[in-house]
Amino acid sequence: MDLVALQEIRWLGNGTLEKMNCVIFYSCHPVKHVFGVGFYVNSRFLSNILRFEPVNYRLCWIRVRGKFRNYSIINAHAPTEDKDDEEKDKFYLELETIYSQCPRHDIKMVLGDFNAKVGKEESNYPYAGRNRLHEECNGNSYKLVQFAAATYMIIGGIIFTHKNIHKVTWRSSDGDTMNQTGHILIQKKHSSNLKDVRCKRGVNVDSDHYLVMAEIQARISMNKTHKGQRVQKYNVQCPEKEEVQQAFRSKIMELNEGTSANEESQKGIEKQWSICEKITKEAAEYVIGMQGPPERNDWFHAECAAATSLKSKAYKNMSDKKNTRWAREEYQRRRYEEKKIRRRKKREAWKGLMEEMEEAGRQKETRKFYREVNIIRKGYKPRIGMCKDKKGNLVTEKKKVLQIWAEHIDELLNGHGNEDRNKGDGEGETEETGESLDKEEEDKEYEADRNLEATDVPKKEEVKAAVDKLKNNKAPGPDGIPSEILKEGYKYMENRIYELIVQIWNEERIPLSWVEALVCPIHKKGDVQNCENFRGISLVNIAYKVMSIVLYGRLKPHANQIIGQYQCGFREGVSTIDQIQTLRQILEKTLEFQIETHHLFIDFKTAMIRSTGISSIRQCWNLVYH
Repeated sequence: MDLVALQEIRWLGNGTLEKMNCVIFYSCHPVKHVFGVGFYVNSRFLSNILRFEPVNYRLCWIRVRGKFRNYSIINAHAPTEDKDDEEKDKFYLELETIYSQCPRHDIKMVLGDFNAKVGKEESNYPYAGRNRLHEECNGNSYKLVQFAAATYMIIGGIIFTHKNIHKVTWRSSDGDTMNQTGHILIQKKHSSNLKDVRCKRGVNVDSDHYLVMAEIQARISMNKTHKGQRVQKYNVQCPEKEEVQQAFRSKIMELNEGTSANEESQKGIEKQWSICEKITKEAAEYVIGMQGPPERNDWFHAECAAATSLKSKAYKNMSDKKNTRWAREEYQRRRYEEKKIRRRKKREAWKGLMEEMEEAGRQKETRKFYREVNIIRKGYKPRIGMCKDKKGNLVTEKKKVLQIWAEHIDELLNGHGNEDRNKGDGEGETEETGESLDKEEEDKEYEADRNLEATDVPKKEEVKAAVDKLKNNKAPGPDGIPSEILKEGYKYMENRIYELIVQIWNEERIPLSWVEALVCPIHKKGDVQNCENFRGISLVNIAYKVMSIVLYGRLKPHANQIIGQYQCGFREGVSTIDQIQTLRQILEKTLEFQIETHHLFIDFKTAMIRSTGISSIRQCWNLVYH
């Protein structure tokens, strides 16, 4: 199945959940585990999804790319018959609103559980076929027929001839009452696209509802997708063992001494770094190895799998024996046992996690303790493999998703999106807007640069101190080498790495691989499918950090000569707390002496201040000043 509409998901909030072979789009109640609707989308069909809009816990809709026309499919879960008319009218009013918001030229379909038993009254014929299960309508069916009439749709589930057992969409727990309450509606002018609609009783969805399947005649465009490879990480916990450390040292020394004379003769920066990287990676792969895939649902053992298998067999047996009393009771018993075993396994898993947290707290293993606390505090967060473009359309194709993210990161760092727009505003106003430094400030900077004394190449002690300053448990860069492995291997490659740093210092250029970085998007707030709500963190190679620490140590004495006294952030011995204290003192004195004050608070959209935004800041200041 490529696309399935789901009801009563009973999750929280809305979003997407990505699995190995499918993606689930859901729209549920924000607080309670009740109701909830969504769509199951097969992975091979995902590239045809154009847009998904969650509305509330009863309504959502999705847009699908078609060969001739696109499809707008609305998933609905109507109130039951015992609800008051006010709630039902509100539901159908929202349904009509969503229907009107769908693109005009799309083929519109509405499907879901409407709790409506459409009878064989003659007045329903223009909007429903004659092959109906029920003789009379209930209250919900009148509202459904009225909606179909107002939107020129037809109830497609009852226009095809089938046996009554293939019309039933809901069965009571005792097996005596059967209803046809799930329906599929399609625009009347496109009703010929439906080839067949019937229920599938053999699908075990662990519910009292049967799966209703529709076959559509119009072809849906299919795109081939290629699965990527999971990025593997080194098992950095192994070097903590003494025997592993000894084996790693021996392998590093063996590879270092086995470097060919031809490779040694090539003294280029690129070649020298490639040798260091090759030795480190080969030793790490041979001795330490890679981390395995993360274990998911560690409580789901063979006992749970066996209970699920017995329940599935009981369900199939119940369907084959036409829902006899014995088969029905056997299925209910197996279902109860499966849920009981799963609940017990979950409780045992949570109890074990709590005991591990308690033990980590007693042993003062802070990192392990807070990692397990975050597992409970943050809960499960699904992966996001899709995004929205600037027009709000959902993009699922991997190449287009990567292109949108690349444009967003480029605009975030370089400001290309606003550069051309603000270029005309700043012409002829350089001095007023502050987009460039005054001549005096430029002269001061030039003099400061000239006064910087010529420095010698770094010493071995500096490079060793820089390596020792590297922090453990940090994410590696594109080369995949973590700081723990580099620090352990540096002891036996000290001369080789030091020669590389000196060569970089003299030639004033770095290896090309050091220029690359892995940009990890961090969600701030808002819609997780909107790139504007993310900020990027760049992960560079650990070896590049060694060179950066050396440069930082050389530039640190000259920083106070260039940076103004107003800069308190990211300076040693100075904090923004000093600035806050100064502001508090000013406010207290102005309040004491009744002096009028003006406050200007600027909240930048990003942490990086772009030059194109200086004019807006100056305009705000002039407005407050005057």
